[in-house]
Amino acid sequence: RQLLAIINTTVETVNGFEGYLSEINPLSLLSATFPSCLRKAKDAIGGGGSRNGSGISFGFLGDITDSLMMIKKYVYEKKELTLDELVSTLDKNFDGSEILRRRLLSDREKWGNNKERPDAIAVDLVNFITDHICGRANSRDGKWNCGFHVARMSYTQGKKTAASAKGRLYGEELSKNCSASMGQNREGATAAILSVTKLSADTFGGDVALDLGLLPSAVQGDDGLEAMYGLLMTF
Repeated sequence: RQLLAIINTTVETVNGFEGYLSEINPLSLLSATFPSCLRKAKDAIGGGGSRNGSGISFGFLGDITDSLMMIKKYVYEKKELTLDELVSTLDKNFDGSEILRRRLLSDREKWGNNKERPDAIAVDLVNFITDHICGRANSRDGKWNCGFHVARMSYTQGKKTAASAKGRLYGEELSKNCSASMGQNREGATAAILSVTKLSADTFGGDVALDLGLLPSAVQGDDGLEAMYGLLMTF
């Protein structure tokens, strides 16, 4: 419900200001390069494009997936604490609960490792998002779409975000784009790709950004270059 409320508020807000955006911030030079804008005599952000789409960028998939997985596991399955107790622990930024925090952090059932249960949660989340955004009308004779790529927002939003049920402390960075949470990709690059490619990327028009760190030794020489090329083309 909360996620849908955020989506609806964003769509309604943007639809409201995009209806007159071309009047207060016209893209005259850019519009002059679009044949469709010239034919329609409309600004590029005033309905002059051929598609006129609007989009929302989502990210931090690892954080929300891992947090939901830990809530499912430790609150509802293991019953080691109640939801109210977990909320209180998060409100206190795990103060006095360091052992619990380390258990949550070290649990290996996390997104980005080709694990069935967390990956299923991520797939459900992405399907929910795309079902409620893609194809909705905007105010510029176009439709809404989305992608999963938020660049440096993992740092700037992380500074403002409370502690997470996966063991993350207040202010720490959030997971990048569609990648595993920091320190949680423990099964390697292939497992990360196998997790991400479970997402139905044909249901939305944006990107699915995956950040990977590779050891220099893994990509050295001709064999390493071939391995890196194969990894990239496989993704």
